[in-house]
Amino acid sequence: MALFLDRARTIAPDFEIVDANRGAVLELCRRLDGMPLAIELAAVWLRTLSLGQILDRLEDRFRLLGTGSRTAPPRQQTLDAAIGWSFDLCTPEERLLWTRLSVFSGGFDLEAAEEVCAGDGFVHDDVLGLVASLVHKSIIIREQVTEHTAAWYRMLETIRQYGAAHLADADVRALQIRHRDYYRLLALRYASEAFSPQQAAWFIRLRREHGNVRAALDFCLAESGEASAALEIAAAMWNFWFAGFLREGYRYLDRALALAKEPTPERATALWAAGYLAMLAGELERTHAMLAESRELVERFDDDLLRARIKECAGHATLYQGDLPSAVALLEDGLVGFRAVGDRLGEFDTLILLAAATFFLGDPRAEEFSREALALAEYHGAQSSKAYALWGVGIVQWRAGRYEEATRSLRDAIRLWQPLNDNTGIGFSVQALSWCASSASPDARAARLLGASRAVWRASGARVDETTPYSQFDEHSIDAVRTALGAARFEREFTEGASYPFEQAVDLALDAAAERQTKGPAKSRPAAAGSLTPRELEIAELLAEGLSNKDIAARLVIAQRTAETHVENILSKLGVTSRAQVISWIAERRTQ
Repeated sequence: MALFLDRARTIAPDFEIVDANRGAVLELCRRLDGMPLAIELAAVWLRTLSLGQILDRLEDRFRLLGTGSRTAPPRQQTLDAAIGWSFDLCTPEERLLWTRLSVFSGGFDLEAAEEVCAGDGFVHDDVLGLVASLVHKSIIIREQVTEHTAAWYRMLETIRQYGAAHLADADVRALQIRHRDYYRLLALRYASEAFSPQQAAWFIRLRREHGNVRAALDFCLAESGEASAALEIAAAMWNFWFAGFLREGYRYLDRALALAKEPTPERATALWAAGYLAMLAGELERTHAMLAESRELVERFDDDLLRARIKECAGHATLYQGDLPSAVALLEDGLVGFRAVGDRLGEFDTLILLAAATFFLGDPRAEEFSREALALAEYHGAQSSKAYALWGVGIVQWRAGRYEEATRSLRDAIRLWQPLNDNTGIGFSVQALSWCASSASPDARAARLLGASRAVWRASGARVDETTPYSQFDEHSIDAVRTALGAARFEREFTEGASYPFEQAVDLALDAAAERQTKGPAKSRPAAAGSLTPRELEIAELLAEGLSNKDIAARLVIAQRTAETHVENILSKLGVTSRAQVISWIAERRTQ
């Protein structure tokens, strides 16, 4: 930004960065990847265009930034020439890989590069050496590796766009199909290992690959005859969508079902998966309609696993509607079906639901079901599933009056979910901790925690707290704390908790704030910017400028639906419900 200001003043001496244009200058620098040459070339256009007009025309940055200083070396006169100079210094094989890597969205690992990009110019075994060479030449950036992930690579957006522009038209579709096929296989691999010691690693990997999964699904939904592949990918990832991208997964499945209407096994499974997500989104009528069609298809294809899944989902929906005896009957049938086909994840999920249904009924079998689920998850080394089992154990402990044990179990569950960003799972435990606090100590903190539970559910996208059995326990807890505090104070504390961003609400549930008293009241601190990706932070800044989703899409040269998804993710991560609250968050963050 300092460089842009310096160069802008050579063109317009009175130019200043002020509150009115600070966001635009920041956006321009980000969209140009902070590249000094690109920033200098953009500043030159202030002779002719306003700052807003420059941003609007960055869609084709190589054409816009095509006029530089005539006294500079030729390779530095334009952005195209500058990157082209690096392109020309690469070997033919390196240039070919550079262009092919442009198909990835958000980055890639070596396995993906080998599977998608090899062939017709270099072989599979050549990719490692070519990637290493492009890293050495700073065309590819290697990200920090964690113990859970393989090495991850990305390209600056300007570099990626240059590669895409030099990819032969005839190769684009073939490359997109290979990219789609790779991520379809990845989704199927995830589904096959979703209840194993690799469960946590898969959640982390899919979070990292999220941009590529979206790109593969968007390609399938935009291309005629490809929607059935979208059904396979999105349905295989139902558990991933459930954990943190509930409404996004539901939208993808809904769109794919609308396009791929043939009565196939893939459609039958996708109807079940979409019905499951619709249920959690609060659309129970759609759940029942989708399950009805799935039942018709399952008889045609004689799929015992899907039969069990439909019974489990129907039982889950019936539980949410408050008909607990019928829910237990359906779930018990589903449990028998999962055990018959040897599906351990389905067996585990059904045990958890049986624990919940019997808990709400006051049936003593709740402890048996939750303990059995915990043993199954521990045997298979499935960390996320273990957290759900700890939730089941915790609510049973709470009902027995063992508040300290219940609190410990429920907090342990949250800590298992946090690295996986399973916001839905965290929602269950924060809610149960609010019940526990209301019973053990119906004070101001309990009132805030009851409000914070609402904030966490809102951030997750799930509407579990609005379903009959869960809402009844919420209301009972609210009544107890309101009686203890008095109506006025209860409403004040509850409203404060309900206004918390996601991370602050979870901190309250874990009692982390007590460890940070010296840092001042938690409510004075905005949510950490690190909870947003760079792109989400960029869009949050645009929201603060008052731009609509349509305007954001135009500004960033992305689809409006993509902009809408980013905005939903921002609201979810910050634990807020309105654009005005995002603007307040941005303002507070700038101040601090």
